[in-house]
Amino acid sequence: WIMGTKGGAWEGVEDLEGTLHYDVLGIERKASAEEVKRAFREKARLHHPDKRGGCAEKFAQVKRAYDVLGDEERRKVYDTWQKHVEFRHVKGVAGRFDGGEDLMLDEFEKKMTLDGLEVDPYTQLVVVCEVCGRPATTQCWTCKMNICEFCTLKRHWKGEFGLHWPLVNKPGHMLEQLGRKEMEKKRLEDARRLELEDPNFRNDFELKEIRSFKDAAYELIQDLGAEKARFTYDLRLAKYYMWAQTKCYIYLACYIPTGYQDKEVEFECNPREVRLQPEQSPPVIHRCFDGNISAEFPIQVRRSEDKRVFTAALPKREPGEMWKRLFRGDPDGARCLEPPYSIQEEKDNVYLEFEVPFWIEPRDVRVEVGPRDLRV
Repeated sequence: WIMGTKGGAWEGVEDLEGTLHYDVLGIERKASAEEVKRAFREKARLHHPDKRGGCAEKFAQVKRAYDVLGDEERRKVYDTWQKHVEFRHVKGVAGRFDGGEDLMLDEFEKKMTLDGLEVDPYTQLVVVCEVCGRPATTQCWTCKMNICEFCTLKRHWKGEFGLHWPLVNKPGHMLEQLGRKEMEKKRLEDARRLELEDPNFRNDFELKEIRSFKDAAYELIQDLGAEKARFTYDLRLAKYYMWAQTKCYIYLACYIPTGYQDKEVEFECNPREVRLQPEQSPPVIHRCFDGNISAEFPIQVRRSEDKRVFTAALPKREPGEMWKRLFRGDPDGARCLEPPYSIQEEKDNVYLEFEVPFWIEPRDVRVEVGPRDLRV
């Protein structure tokens, strides 16, 4: 084809010689940035549509020309394009660039329309991929190499930058990735919140603890039988309770791994033995006392709302008797919590005694007694 030929497919190509923007502003190609700005102001005042005699179409051409020539990088691309106008693609006249395919060019043209790529509407300059020759659609941030979609999936090298994976940022790509991360984070937070709001929720550690407890409880009953198991100390099950004592009471505290808010916890106690068993679970405690519990006084019991913590105050049949162990078969002092204070109980009074650190002066100690609490 011949560059100067008019008519036919060339009628729609206004910037045939690659000098349209300079012609619109009335300047030469070697004009400085200051001359470009001055020419734009003059032409803008002359053709501004708000001014009498102005023309919106010509003003748009002036604005478009300044957008390209007023930007150093875009002007450099435009000038480079003018030197290689043979690479321009005009349907029906100019052949496509060697190495490109019709399908890829069609996709590129569609991207220009849908994605709003910055391409001068009067030209169809195709920047080719430096790896395979297809139309380039992005640039590697590491080495500034122009590459296509296919070549973003493989490594390349350029100049001082050795073999590396492309680092690209498509329009909106970073926002899309951040949005996905935020959505995933929000999804996990919502799922976690719903789990915590469920009173019967158990995390992985607690579920593992439940399995360990059931395995140990069923194994003990299967190996020894239910009767003998009541007199056997098994550390795997003993870790779920602790006890303390005063002259008049045994205090028992128990953690129930299989306790759930919607399931009942059965507690049975007589002077000789105690059973604490959640619904649909083996008993956490089913043992015989080493001493005797009084049948004359009531047993005080407390349960947490989620049915996982249980405490009981058991009155001794013989006040003043100090137990060495809580259940028969236990080692002396096993699971016994020594309180940091001593309590003496009488009919009308309770005496609590404990030692404060030596560096505390008596005048600095304050005691507050309320109907249900004591603070020192």
